[in-house]
Amino acid sequence: MQNPTAEGILREAGYPQGKTIVRIAYLIRRLRESESFPHEIGLFLGHPAVDVKGFIERGECKCTGLWKVFESDETEAQRYFARCRRCTEGYLKRNQEGWSLSRLTIQPRQFSYKSNPDERKVCV
Repeated sequence: MQNPTAEGILREAGYPQGKTIVRIAYLIRRLRESESFPHEIGLFLGHPAVDVKGFIERGECKCTGLWKVFESDETEAQRYFARCRRCTEGYLKRNQEGWSLSRLTIQPRQFSYKSNPDERKVCV
C-alpha cells in the first residue's frame, strides 16, 4: 500500500512490512485467531483509509453506504454507492439471464472508488 494512513493502520495492528500477499496471510491469521472482526479489513476491501481510521477511532460518521464515511467526501461516496447499487442490479439481472461468471467479471481498474465515470466503464 502506498497510502501513509493505511500503512499506519496496518503497522499499529502488527502487520509485517512487505508484499501484499504477506499482509493478506497475516489478515487471514487474524481472522482465524480473533474473536472480533479486524477493522482494518476495510483497507483490503478498498475502503478509503481515512474512513477505516475514522471507524477504528469511532469518530462521527457522515453517512453510511457500503462502508461508514468519516473523512471522505460525502457526495463522492454517495455517487460511488449509487454506482455500486446499479452494478449489483445489472449483475443480478444478467446472472438470472444465465450469464457465466467469466462473462460477468470485469477487469481490475474498470470500477474503482474515485474513478471518473466519463473515463471508465462503470458496469457491464
